[in-house]
Amino acid sequence: MRPLVDPVPELDPDERRRTARHTVLKGIGDEGQRRLANTRVAVVGAGGIGSPAILALAAAGIGAITVIDDDTVELHNLQRQIAHRIEDIGVHKTESTVRAVAALSPVTVVTPVTARLDDTNAQELLAGADIVIDTSDSFATRRAVAAAAEALGVPLVWGAVREWHAQITVFWSRPTEGDPVVLNDLFAVGTEGDPPTCAQVGVLGALCVQVGGILATEVVKLAIGVGQPLLGRMLVLDALSSRQHELPLRSAASAAARMSGLRTVEEQLARVLAAVRPIAGETLPVGDAAGRTLTAPAVAAHDIPLFDNSAMDGFAVRAADVVAAGPGHPVSLRVVADLPAGVASDPPLAAGEAARIMTGSPTPTAADAVVPFESTAGGLADSLGTVEVLEAPTPGAFIRRRGADLRAGDVVVDAGERLGPFQVAAAVAAGIDEVTVTRAPRVAVVSTGSELLAPGEPVRRGLIPDSNGPLLAQLVVDADAELVLSARVSDDGAEVAQVTADARAAGADVIVFTGGVSAGAYEPVRAAFDGHGEVEFTRVSMQPGKPQAFGTVGDGCLVFGLPGNPVSVAVSFEVFVRPALLALQGRSVIQRPRITLTATESWTTPPGRRQYLPAVVDLAVRTVRPATAGGSGSHLAGGLARASAFAIVPAEVASVAAGDEVDVMLVG
Repeated sequence: MRPLVDPVPELDPDERRRTARHTVLKGIGDEGQRRLANTRVAVVGAGGIGSPAILALAAAGIGAITVIDDDTVELHNLQRQIAHRIEDIGVHKTESTVRAVAALSPVTVVTPVTARLDDTNAQELLAGADIVIDTSDSFATRRAVAAAAEALGVPLVWGAVREWHAQITVFWSRPTEGDPVVLNDLFAVGTEGDPPTCAQVGVLGALCVQVGGILATEVVKLAIGVGQPLLGRMLVLDALSSRQHELPLRSAASAAARMSGLRTVEEQLARVLAAVRPIAGETLPVGDAAGRTLTAPAVAAHDIPLFDNSAMDGFAVRAADVVAAGPGHPVSLRVVADLPAGVASDPPLAAGEAARIMTGSPTPTAADAVVPFESTAGGLADSLGTVEVLEAPTPGAFIRRRGADLRAGDVVVDAGERLGPFQVAAAVAAGIDEVTVTRAPRVAVVSTGSELLAPGEPVRRGLIPDSNGPLLAQLVVDADAELVLSARVSDDGAEVAQVTADARAAGADVIVFTGGVSAGAYEPVRAAFDGHGEVEFTRVSMQPGKPQAFGTVGDGCLVFGLPGNPVSVAVSFEVFVRPALLALQGRSVIQRPRITLTATESWTTPPGRRQYLPAVVDLAVRTVRPATAGGSGSHLAGGLARASAFAIVPAEVASVAAGDEVDVMLVG
């Protein structure tokens, strides 16, 4: 991919080592260092960006760090890195991870705690921390951590790797601070991405701002000192003065990416997710809970398998009786029992005896192997008198042991997971008859525009079919939500206000409008909500989907205003609405899967905005191409029929050439 401008050259690695930690400590001064030494930090998650974040904190001289993770391997690796002062962690196999800040301060104490953090123990595990940093991937864990941080009155820093960049968001728990402040939206624009570098910059920036001692310019110097050219901006809320500062980070492409004061995708999504309040759980029979999200783990009531049983049709034998069997040397056994599936018999087997057995039938206690029909002379025919074994089995052969898959008390499906067909089958097999799940979110879909016709109405000049309504209806159902209202209104703000009241009367948790959010003369959603303080209208640095509206009405009903063109609707739903619907359900993973594929065609991209291009992918050969030959226009609804993905191109990339690697969101 060709960047808009040439990236900033990387600093010499030796220079990074000498300057980065010194820059941090010099910037905060003696008083700042004293505060750092008296600061206690709790970090949830030792893997991913957790490791570089922890080492960066230790390098800055934090007094105490408690690391909470249920993965003992991750904790062991972290302890090894600390014990040996390892400079290269190798996260994402990048060359420059934390080597610049790996000289750990001797005053820091790092305490590993092996525990699975959830709603029942979060406050206890996080008590005593001055700052909580959450690098976990589980939405259920993040929800528990956020609730505990709010209850404890401590700031929460949330960080996550998103394929090619790391995002750090700071939630200031003091209620007067209002919305969460996005501390940074950073990613490397050199030849390799470096999420750990971004993690270091973000957590150190958050920490140093919280203790109130570091100058904003020194945070930027740290980013430069680590040695990666960075793109983005940093919003800093000074904990002492309560002033908010916006800092452009050093990047040759930053001006183009931040043109016209557009909000980043991550900033808009953070605002959306901050307004989400997960729906309460209810207990349902497993068969009625398909498609729902578990709010509590589904625990096995009994073992799987329930009993030792045969994996083959054949004969249950004592392996010692047939150890001499082989080509030309058959061993004859007397068949004393017949065991079809579904019987509870446990016949005794004396020396030289066998039982005919079918797949799934309990194996006799006296048997320690099963000989398949294929390894006998007569097979199934005439198999109830004697059997001649032609091949000696090993002890345990073709016996499925009790509890080999799951034991009673094991978690079958974890909280935050969707109860799909496979999960339903596993739960039933484990003896689970009821599960606790969230109610499906209730969604109202409203298309706006005096030009819209119902599907099937005759078209004429100036009027077009309403394709957005059917599109959103299917996307809502695909996100495991319930469509409670589908409507069309004209370009009249009063009609928007009325349909909003209708949606709330129908119990809607979410209302999604399409159209009417731009700056034109006839924008009914803007006319109904703008200036009332409930719904915010903004512009996001993405194409398509730049105009966006979001807010809440009543008791927390989420209101989305999406652009009116069909491709814009599809993209905006995937980027903002779908994650919110899954978050309402308490889903542990709220993003579509992403992979990197090779472009087979070239295309241009919009200056300074992240592109979401409807695309056709071939997973067999790992390639991607545009779904339409007409470009990336948001009105090209026909191309959606061929699209199974969106190609995501960063804002600093001016064009994609055949052979370039492209980040792809799979949607079909």
